[in-house]
Amino acid sequence: RWEHSPQRNPGGSAKREDAPARLFRCDGRAQRFEGSPVRLRITELILIPKGGIFMGYILTEEGFQAALKELRKEYRLFAPVRKKGAGRFLDIDTVIYDEVGEGGEIELEAKSDYSAKEALTPLSETLFFFTEEQCKEADVDLRPALVFLRSCDLQAMKRLDQMYLGNGRENDWFYQRRREKIQYVLIGCSHSFDNCFCVDMKSNITKDGYVFSVDKADGQYRVNVLETAVDPVF
Repeated sequence: RWEHSPQRNPGGSAKREDAPARLFRCDGRAQRFEGSPVRLRITELILIPKGGIFMGYILTEEGFQAALKELRKEYRLFAPVRKKGAGRFLDIDTVIYDEVGEGGEIELEAKSDYSAKEALTPLSETLFFFTEEQCKEADVDLRPALVFLRSCDLQAMKRLDQMYLGNGRENDWFYQRRREKIQYVLIGCSHSFDNCFCVDMKSNITKDGYVFSVDKADGQYRVNVLETAVDPVF
């Protein structure tokens, strides 16, 4: 979003334009503009991808923590978490998926040792209870949830959806009731990790299917929001 600055007459006096701020579109090199502005001043940056609009933000550590605090009021948050000394040996850490209460626990830079699918398909769970006279389904926390994952993980989740919800005459009810309450947050990758093959599989780029993305770089958090419902949080 850009605003006109006062236009100067050849004599040097300034002439104010009373027209409100206008939105001009520029090409990828930001060299040409549609319209005829005299001089432009950036007042708001809006990134406009093909087919939609999303908002971009750069947050400090404090700002990111504040945003997560607001999100926790409505969502459960599942993300990679570093467990100190929980690896094969006591001096080795491991990164697993867990429900987090504070944003500082989220591991955005290291690769998780376990899959994000545990948010949808736990390693073990109680499905139902029964006695001689009755059978009762186990209670499940079905509050809305956000799962932080990488592009390759999100592509894998789409394959899970196809297997559990699009393969056969009946959907998997236990999977479906969780899936309907889960949305994704995309974690950006600045480089490929050891043993990664996402580029070869073309799963390193995800254009939709998530609420917002977050990239951590130089102590800041770069956030792109696709879902307007969470935009006020930032």
